[in-house]
Amino acid sequence: MKLEPIAFGKQVPLSVRYEGERGKAGGSGFVSAVVEEHPEAVESEPNDTPESATRLPALPVALSGRFDRPNDRDFYQLPVKMGDRLTFAARTRSLGSPCDVRLVVFKPDGSKLAESKVEGASEGSLDATFPDDGPYRLLVEEINRAGGPGLAYRVVVEPYKPGFALAVDTDRVSAKPGESFEVKVTSVRRDYAGPIALAVDSGGLTSEPATIPAGKNEAVLKGNVPTGKQPGGPLPALPEAALPAR
Repeated sequence: MKLEPIAFGKQVPLSVRYEGERGKAGGSGFVSAVVEEHPEAVESEPNDTPESATRLPALPVALSGRFDRPNDRDFYQLPVKMGDRLTFAARTRSLGSPCDVRLVVFKPDGSKLAESKVEGASEGSLDATFPDDGPYRLLVEEINRAGGPGLAYRVVVEPYKPGFALAVDTDRVSAKPGESFEVKVTSVRRDYAGPIALAVDSGGLTSEPATIPAGKNEAVLKGNVPTGKQPGGPLPALPEAALPAR
């Protein structure tokens, strides 16, 4: 059997079993896990004020949290030094979580250094350069201040590097086997203005060639559902993307 490598940032489906209560037979179900290249950090409540912020380990890091209740907000203290430049990228909808987040980085004096924009299909991202040593703090909050056990989020914090991030405008499409569907793909560019080639090749789905043109930030991707595929199920997390060959 040949084992294929799993790309970082991808969702991996898992089958799980659990024991029943008081000797009764348990059940089983399906979950997904995210494969990440960075060390993991999990929020530690209470962390809803700057003074109680969860301290993050050395960067880069992938942090996970949850808005347990309405108006919940989570602060994280960043281990940064003067001159550091970091990228913050949130994931919610693409992982099946029904929430949208706002990211804000605060200076030691409590004023804002940087804030994510709430726009279109973006899941929340920003980059910031730190003019002095800390402590700096990252605020993560749900834009509608909603809360509940299903409202989880993930934020990857890593050194800035040129490139781009992609998002789609929906996490579900309606199409029967043999039919096609369209989704709008938007990009957040970081010092890269060239074309971005798009494709879907996941869950048995394929797509027609599409490109976000140089200097533009969106394009429509047309996907195809193969004949014989069972209807239903989530859209693959994000389309694949590639820079043009050099």
